[in-house]
Amino acid sequence: LSETASKLKDEDIKNISDGNILIKDSDGNLIEKLVYTSDGLYKSISHKPLIGEEYQIEVSSPDHLSVITASSYVPKSVDFTVDTLSIYRDQSRKLELTFTINDDANVENFYIIRVNQIDKYEGVDTYSTNHWLSSNDVNIEKIQTNEFEQGFDGSLIFLRDNVFNGKTYKLKCEIYAHNLYHLDPNSKILLLVSNCTEDAFNYLLSSEQVKDSYNDPLLTPMNLYSNFSTDIGIFAGYYDSYIEFKKEED
Repeated sequence: LSETASKLKDEDIKNISDGNILIKDSDGNLIEKLVYTSDGLYKSISHKPLIGEEYQIEVSSPDHLSVITASSYVPKSVDFTVDTLSIYRDQSRKLELTFTINDDANVENFYIIRVNQIDKYEGVDTYSTNHWLSSNDVNIEKIQTNEFEQGFDGSLIFLRDNVFNGKTYKLKCEIYAHNLYHLDPNSKILLLVSNCTEDAFNYLLSSEQVKDSYNDPLLTPMNLYSNFSTDIGIFAGYYDSYIEFKKEED
C-alpha cells in the first residue's frame, strides 16, 4: 500500500504503514484485518484463501479516508504434463520444452507459464529468478508493443484458453539455458503453470508491456491494469501448479 508519485518529479514512492485493510467474504462479513509488516506490505496472520471462494478487500488510511474496494477469488489447480525436454547442441545451448495443458470445459481460464529457478543458501530459499523463454506459438499473448516483433521472447508466457476451451493443448518453447549447466545441486528448477483470474492475467500482462515500452520514445506509453473501484491497484487470485526438473550429474 503506497501513495502515488508525480511523473513530473524525481521522488520516491511513500509507503503507507497505518493502512486499514479488511478482507471480507462475498456477503460482506469481516474475515480479518491485515497486519502491517514492512515496506508497505500487509499480511494475514491466521487465514488462507479457499479455492473458488470470492473475497472482497476494503482499503483506507487516516490520511486517505476514501475507501477503495475490489473483489477476487482463487482458481483451482492446473492439470498438465511434460512431454519432452531436450538439449540443443548449438552455440546458444537452449533447452526445448513441450508440455500439454488439460483445459477445463465451460470455464474461461487464463494461464501464465514460467520456468523458475530457486537458489538456496544454508537450506533457505534466498533467490528466485524466471528464465528467458522463446516460442513461435501463435496463441501466446503478445508482450512486445512493437508491432513488427515476431514470435515471443520473455520470462512469462501468457495464454488464454479461448482457442482450446475444454481440450488438451500442446505448447512448445525454448529455454535459454546458459545458467542451467552450472546449476548448484541445492537449486531447484520448476516449470510453473499458473491458473489466474482474468484480473491477475490482465495486470501481469500490462506490467510486462509497461516494462517493454519503458523509456522508448517511439512507443505509446502503456497503462497498468487496475481492478480497484478508484485509484490504482490490483486484488486478484492465482494458483501455481508445478513440475520440478532435476539435473543429472552427467
